Amino acid sequence: MKKWAVCWWMMVVGVWGLSGCCQRQHVEPLKVGVLPEPISLGEQIYDLNARARAMPAVRAKGALVVEYVDEQGSPQRNSVDGTLVVRQRFGAAGLNDPADVALYGRVAGQEVFQSAKNQEKWWFISTRDKKGWMGDVLGTADLAGVDGGVMRADLMVQVLAITEIQLRAERGETIAMQVRDATRSNDIAILQLRRDGTAWVKRELIVDRDTRNVRQVTLGDPSGQRVVSATLQEYKSVGNGGWFPCSIGVTYPAQKLSVHFIVDKVEMLDEPPEAPFETPDFEERGIQLQQ
Repeated sequence: MKKWAVCWWMMVVGVWGLSGCCQRQHVEPLKVGVLPEPISLGEQIYDLNARARAMPAVRAKGALVVEYVDEQGSPQRNSVDGTLVVRQRFGAAGLNDPADVALYGRVAGQEVFQSAKNQEKWWFISTRDKKGWMGDVLGTADLAGVDGGVMRADLMVQVLAITEIQLRAERGETIAMQVRDATRSNDIAILQLRRDGTAWVKRELIVDRDTRNVRQVTLGDPSGQRVVSATLQEYKSVGNGGWFPCSIGVTYPAQKLSVHFIVDKVEMLDEPPEAPFETPDFEERGIQLQQ
């Protein structure tokens, strides 16, 4: 990944001297009692996709807490006000690209960064620094060899686990599930087949059998390394059958960086605004495009 992928959070939360107090993630103990009956893979995917379809457009607001290690090796912790907007596509329309996403960070009402995507482009803008990055969206983003880095909006779609799960057969994707009584979970793996017949795990979702919510997501690369992992907790009912996580913790091991989005408010949007998903004109905004 390019150097900016590791350091842009330092520009956002370090250079400008932001301050914040991190709320530690609360890990719920496994429930006791009667274990729900196992369901088939088809039933599990149907349930998750039905929940996704109940949330065509969602806006979430809260605190975006960042922990990272600076260039001197010292741990840092800061926060900004975060706003996330997701606009979904379903069925054939969403097969290659299931959603548009926009994430904004503000301090004292002033925007400090934005990370967004539409069906054609993804972009990241460090507003106060007047620097930006942009690239093409080629369907569902891969983590291996992509031009970009931490908090790319097209990667957020996979981490949130609120969009439909659809396989892309032309890319050799397949899916499997393990039912784990010990952890009261259904572990779903989306696999990428190699030419030699082996496969690697592109994305793993751990579904809580008691709540039916996705509680953990992991994105991997062809070498088998865990590139991004997320814990999704404290779900809130939105819409007619939709559930949105209000505690979203994302960890990037290689970058020694973690982001925790503590959602205070989540709402359905009847008519999502178009502006967050419009490809920005960097020159018009005085943003310097970085290569």
